[in-house]
Amino acid sequence: MRKIISLVVITAIIFATTAGAFALTDCTKSVNSYVNTELNITELVISDSEDEKLVVEGIDYENGDSCFYLVRNGDILSQSYVHRDTDTITYENYETGFSCSETIIIQGRPSSRRVLASSSDYTFARIVAMKMYKTIQGETISVGPSDLKTEYKDFVAREKYDIKGSYKDSANLVAKIALVFAVPTGIAGKAALFILSNLDIAPNAINFIIGSEEVTATRTDVTWHVEGFSDLDIITGTKHAFTVNGKSQVDYEGDYYPITSMRDKNEKLAIKLAKKTLKGFDRYEVHIWK
Repeated sequence: MRKIISLVVITAIIFATTAGAFALTDCTKSVNSYVNTELNITELVISDSEDEKLVVEGIDYENGDSCFYLVRNGDILSQSYVHRDTDTITYENYETGFSCSETIIIQGRPSSRRVLASSSDYTFARIVAMKMYKTIQGETISVGPSDLKTEYKDFVAREKYDIKGSYKDSANLVAKIALVFAVPTGIAGKAALFILSNLDIAPNAINFIIGSEEVTATRTDVTWHVEGFSDLDIITGTKHAFTVNGKSQVDYEGDYYPITSMRDKNEKLAIKLAKKTLKGFDRYEVHIWK
C-alpha cells in the first residue's frame, strides 16, 4: 500500500523554482514542466466537521489541462488529471496505488453545442455622460461632462451531456465536468457539487454510479467597450448556468455585466468603463444618461 502524500509536498512541487527530477504523478509531472508560470489554484470544501475536512484542490495549467486532488485533513487521497489534447482523464488513488484512464467521446455527445446568440461586431448600448474629479494641491477640480458611447458584443451557447457513468470520487466527477464543458476548475467544482446534491449523492461518496442524467450548460460571454477607444480597454465576463432535473445553478467568471446593464442604468459598469478610457482621475460619477 502506498503512503498518502501530504498536500504540503504537492504544494512544494508546484512552486519549485526548477523542474524537479522526481515526479509523483501525472499531475506533478505537468506541474514540473510548467514551473515559473502562474497557475490558477482553487479549493472547494466538500465537507468540514470536527474530525474531517474534505476538499477538492483544482489546478488550471497554461496548456489548458487541469488537475483535481481529493484532500482529507491535508493528505491527498487521489488525483484526476484532465488531458485536454486527448480528451482523457487519468485517475490515481494514493491509498491503494490503483490507476486508470478514461477517454471521453466529445464528438459523440447526444447533443452538441448550440449557439443561441453571437455578435462578432459591437452593438450600441447607450450614451452616458461622465464627470471626473481630481484633487491637485488640496483643490478638487472637475472635468466634463464627457460622453461615452458604450457598446457590447455577446456570445451565448448551450451544450448538453449525459453524465451517466461510474466515478471514483467527487474530484473525479469535477474532472469530467471540467473536460466536457471546458470550464475552469472553480466553475467545474461548484457545478459538480450542485449536480451531486440534486441527485441525492453525498459529496464525500466513493465509487458511486450515476444513471442517465442530462446536464445542460449555458455559457454567456459579454464584452463591454467604449466606441473610439482601444480594444484593450474592455470589460469582459462570463455567466455559467448548469441545469439538471429542472434545477439550475449560476456562477460567474471575470467581470460579468449582462447586455441590459446600460439600459438599466448600471452605474458600476459606467464608472468602470470611464476608468478604462478616461484615465488619470481620482473619482468618476454619472452626470446624465442619454
